[in-house]
Amino acid sequence: MCKFFFKLLVIAALFTSCNNNKKEKQPDSDPNAENVQMPAEDLEAINPEDKGASIDLTENKNSLKGHEQTIASFPNLKYVSPKGYENVFVFYDSEHTQVINEKENKSEGEPVILMLKTKLDNKEKDIYTVTFSPGMSDDPLFTIKKGDKEINSFTALELILPGNGSVYTTGHTNNMFDERRKFQLKDGKIKESKQSYLYVGLHTKTVESFQIYSDLNYSKPIATLPKDTEIEVLVNQGRNYLIRTPFGITGWWKYNGDHKTPIKGLSYAGD
Repeated sequence: MCKFFFKLLVIAALFTSCNNNKKEKQPDSDPNAENVQMPAEDLEAINPEDKGASIDLTENKNSLKGHEQTIASFPNLKYVSPKGYENVFVFYDSEHTQVINEKENKSEGEPVILMLKTKLDNKEKDIYTVTFSPGMSDDPLFTIKKGDKEINSFTALELILPGNGSVYTTGHTNNMFDERRKFQLKDGKIKESKQSYLYVGLHTKTVESFQIYSDLNYSKPIATLPKDTEIEVLVNQGRNYLIRTPFGITGWWKYNGDHKTPIKGLSYAGD
């Protein structure tokens, strides 16, 4: 009987220990992760026109494109469009941002819209202003200033400010495809974090026949793609594009500088 009660006491002790371990505080999240939120002390949150960043993610995130892909990547951010420009967006951390979205009083030139005041890095006290201008000939431009000093400007359709010192841009404007770039705030400057390749991810087809090559020397053709071939443009490096054939063969194609290309959807958008 004593042995039986001793076994019961051991089992009870083990059960209590497991429960206590489950209740232990989980480790803090990575302070460099996207969308880290900290209490705002210097900004008043006024967001009359912001939109919730939520979409149906029942499908694979990798299948999403454009605006939906940005929403899925930054689910904790809200976003707002400049008045009159519904295809342009600024994503921001609502706890550290004051949305203004009003046209600045300028009598000449293209309109400039003061979008918001925000912290680029929630761990710092500095406040930045973000403005938007449609440009002279559909050249959308975001400008970030600290006081009267311009820090940087970005030609893009979307500007993403997660509040951790990073700045992201997207958009098929003044370029060949929807480029997705990352910048970083450091020592009061915003500099690009260079990528080895830019992701294209364009599922399309050829509009005329051309060859792809095994390497960037373009000396050894690996396949000839007839007109109307279904292809995927994978990545870009300068004028070089990596193409995947329907079978899965990959090879390089070089852009010659023309506004039009033998690939549907891959063309220069701009002047």
